[in-house]
Amino acid sequence: MNKKILGLVLATTFSTGAVNAATLSFTDTINTQVTNWGPTALSVNQFDSSLGALTSVRIDFSGNVDGTVKVESLDAATATVTSNVRSDLSLDLSSLSISDIILLGVGNTDVRSVGAYDGTLDFGGTSGFGPVSLSGTDLGFLTTSDSTDLGLFTGAGTISFNASATGLSSATGAGNLITQFSTNAGTALKVTYTYNAAPTSNVPEPASLALLALGFGLMGVARRNKKA
Repeated sequence: MNKKILGLVLATTFSTGAVNAATLSFTDTINTQVTNWGPTALSVNQFDSSLGALTSVRIDFSGNVDGTVKVESLDAATATVTSNVRSDLSLDLSSLSISDIILLGVGNTDVRSVGAYDGTLDFGGTSGFGPVSLSGTDLGFLTTSDSTDLGLFTGAGTISFNASATGLSSATGAGNLITQFSTNAGTALKVTYTYNAAPTSNVPEPASLALLALGFGLMGVARRNKKA
């Protein structure tokens, strides 16, 4: 029993000096809006060096695209029409040692058949359709531990990166199409700091010293009893 008590005392005393890895995240968003837009700044807090030593930074860039499409085929025969509501989204990281994050063709696709032109340009009937709603999301990320990059992310202010959205909606499949699109896009930035938290003091507190002394005292008593 004395050995178990001593082990507990020693573990309590010396575990306080361990270095603990930790993470801290900040986010910013650009609300969904009609493309084309940008460059628009996304800003997050820098890392507070008083928390410990920054070891790496992960940058997550996500995007969402939604919109509608209307189609009227003027062809004299049936056709299969493929409609895409899409946008390219980019995050400019040129100030860092890593490449930009570019999300290509975020969105969705609709495929359907239409008949020969029915004589009415109304995005309906047998030769047209709409509005059809389409949406999609995508995510890209990069991680850096470059010392220059870590320095840029460290401070008491904010760090900013520019995002842009370019609409690329389209429709194909018939030789004579009239189309109408609405394309909207939004983005989000998440920066996660990984760091070694500042270690606590290795000097035992008075209460810990008292417990340690008690443990050694119990060992001494056990030894004397054994000799007796």
